[in-house]
Amino acid sequence: MPPRSLRHDLRVMRLVSCALIALLPALSTHAQTSAPVKIPAPTASSASATPAAKAPAPAPVTAPPKTAATAPAIVKVPASISVPAKPASPPAPTKAPALPAKPVFTTPPVVKVPGTAPAKTTPSALKPSIAAAALSPAEDVKRTFKDKIVPFVKTYCYECHGDRRMKGGVTFHPALKNPSDPAYIRRWKMGLATVHAHDMPPDDADAQPPDAEREAFMAWVGRLKYLSPKDPGAFVIRRLTKVEYGNTLHDLLGVSPDIVQELPDEVPGEGYMNTLSPLQMEQYLSISNDALSRAFAPPGAPPTPVQQRLLGPMPAPGTDPKTAARATARTLARSA
Repeated sequence: MPPRSLRHDLRVMRLVSCALIALLPALSTHAQTSAPVKIPAPTASSASATPAAKAPAPAPVTAPPKTAATAPAIVKVPASISVPAKPASPPAPTKAPALPAKPVFTTPPVVKVPGTAPAKTTPSALKPSIAAAALSPAEDVKRTFKDKIVPFVKTYCYECHGDRRMKGGVTFHPALKNPSDPAYIRRWKMGLATVHAHDMPPDDADAQPPDAEREAFMAWVGRLKYLSPKDPGAFVIRRLTKVEYGNTLHDLLGVSPDIVQELPDEVPGEGYMNTLSPLQMEQYLSISNDALSRAFAPPGAPPTPVQQRLLGPMPAPGTDPKTAARATARTLARSA
């Protein structure tokens, strides 16, 4: 049995335990109760009672009947129980600054002054459009052919060189259907030469084209290459004819074109042949050596003007001949 000094403390602890036991059912049923449950606090008279007296048993707590429209009961939480604080709400998002409005450009009104004539405006058909400026060269040549060349040929050339009348054996009827056909390129070039020399149309023609239309026709023939196919096929090296070979040696080395008179003439009836017999190859090489011996100075003599133009200054004494020849070959290849 505890001593007298501790009996009072044990009695107080029992009362606190009974109060806690009575509080637990009330907390579990706080949503169904209509009034908070009050627990009687211990009084001084009970504390001074005799040690043999027993603490009264706690009264049972009964829950009131449920009602359909009752509000939830308010529960008083002891100060010893800490309630977590409600988290602060996030700050409201800030609105982005509004962009400045785009300026609206309006056409100023036209003020009509009495007694004055209205300003002349250029017709829309004469204004160059953006689409026409963005045309490719081939499309521009096709449009020029349709708008200017066809009317030019039909007005000044078709009467004598059309589908019914072919004066001099020349007709532009098939060339108007397919101007880029390689078979008609020579015909367009002949027309360019005669129009440039004012030989066509003849002087007795009904009408003569103005100089602006002549210039437009000649400029269009010069741009006819844009209508050629992009891939003409495999490139074939064509040999030079007798006349072409003589003119080439004359332009390159300054010799007379008659140096090739020993070559056989081309046979016009059988057409052009892009082959050489062994005998013709020897003749071509012999003519080339003869042209070089006429254009270049002999060994020990000062270089000729043609030699200086093609080979440049003479190498310095003591220079390796192979190195000098290699440098000269590079110079000729760049200027070729």
